[in-house]
Amino acid sequence: MRHQSAALDAAFRAPAKPCPTDVFAYLMDMGTGKSKVILDEWGEGAMSGGPQDLLVVAPAGSYKNWYEDKSELQRSELNVHLPPELRERMVVAGWTSGPNKSKKEALAHFLRMANKRPRALFVNVEALSSVDAARELVTEYLDQGHSYFAVDESTTIKNPRSIRTKWITQLGEAADVKRIATGLLTPNSPMDAFAQFNFLDWRILGFRSFYAFRARYAIVKKVDMGGARPVDVIVAFRNIEELQQKIKAYSYRVLKEDCLDLAPKTYLTRDVQHTKEQARVYRELRQNATSMLSSGKFVTVESILQQMIRLHQVNLGYVVDEDGNIHDIPEKRTDAELEVLEEHGGKAVIWTPFVHRINRLAERFRKEFGPKSVAMFYGGNRGTRGEDEKRFLGEKECRYMLSTQPAGMRGNTWTAATLNLYDSNTHDLEQRQQSEDRIHRKGQFLPVTNMDMMTEDTVDIKFVTSLRNKINMARAITGESWRAWI
Repeated sequence: MRHQSAALDAAFRAPAKPCPTDVFAYLMDMGTGKSKVILDEWGEGAMSGGPQDLLVVAPAGSYKNWYEDKSELQRSELNVHLPPELRERMVVAGWTSGPNKSKKEALAHFLRMANKRPRALFVNVEALSSVDAARELVTEYLDQGHSYFAVDESTTIKNPRSIRTKWITQLGEAADVKRIATGLLTPNSPMDAFAQFNFLDWRILGFRSFYAFRARYAIVKKVDMGGARPVDVIVAFRNIEELQQKIKAYSYRVLKEDCLDLAPKTYLTRDVQHTKEQARVYRELRQNATSMLSSGKFVTVESILQQMIRLHQVNLGYVVDEDGNIHDIPEKRTDAELEVLEEHGGKAVIWTPFVHRINRLAERFRKEFGPKSVAMFYGGNRGTRGEDEKRFLGEKECRYMLSTQPAGMRGNTWTAATLNLYDSNTHDLEQRQQSEDRIHRKGQFLPVTNMDMMTEDTVDIKFVTSLRNKINMARAITGESWRAWI
């Protein structure tokens, strides 16, 4: 497509100063074909004297999309985008946690193919956070020859202090070509740009230290949050035009609405009333939260969000006690969602951040719609969620994908559905935006609806209003503002 050709042209024309290395950022909206651009660029180079080795690091929920066919309808990125003459020559490997004997032998054979055949290795970003064997594999792979290293959905390395970011940045030093790809470079603040561009080359932004970068582009003040000592809080940003110009020199930006003929999203809400038991428990928890936060000893962003999540869980029909035990409460939300799904008629993705809620919904949906009607995608079902996804994409009777936002929000293409039903939201703006576009992307030819289930005069309203207004709640809640949120 025209915008994809423009992206490759922009990377080819990236300036040699201040950064002489081959680095670039594909800042392309979700669904605009970032994967194709990366594979086209590497594939062209692999067949004409460029790096023979490809390394892609991607979120756990999507890294297998690059090399595994999920169904006849959704083939892997490799099989869709690379020419047959390259696919037939190359060898491919994907990281698997706790590989068995046969998979270890396959990885050993893969490494022995260095400088003999083009190779592609795919690793999930979480493995590089904590798994020594994954780091050792990537280190050996990069040390063997010339490589093209791409970080897909690069906001996964936006935290400069995280272990994964430090490891991936260090590993990247051995690569000949480096790329990052994301549709939302700075989901929380301009500070998110630092670590992603530091992975490419520190000279682009001109700072080795995050704190020096922050001092240039943010205004920080000490705020008393009720703890032992005041904490640094960013209260404003400055020199942003300068920062944007630095980023622009080594990036290509395209918005989905500028290049894809997609129907606009429709946003709806469905009101749900509390049961008497829910209303009583919600009232008591709100009073307890207000009393605790009013003391001033526990007023941190984390403690406020924790109280909001507890109230949110009551809206879903359960509470978690101090010992971690879950107690269910009668609720009406599930019945309302069944009505929505019956009205909709087609396939839908149901989003909730809570695994307990997913299991309860799955139990009820199977009872109402049939034992094969549900697929699930969350952190705890990594062994089966690939098969569930195939069923959702390929089987008519599998109508509903139940997913947590953190697990399902990246990389997946679920355009068989035309409804995102938000059983519940997180406070994370990026998770909302990413999850919406699992079904609103290239390959979707029908109108898409995003529906939020909400209970009046509860934190549901705060979550949905802030997310739709593109407000990051974790940054908006400061000082005494918690009273307006609780």
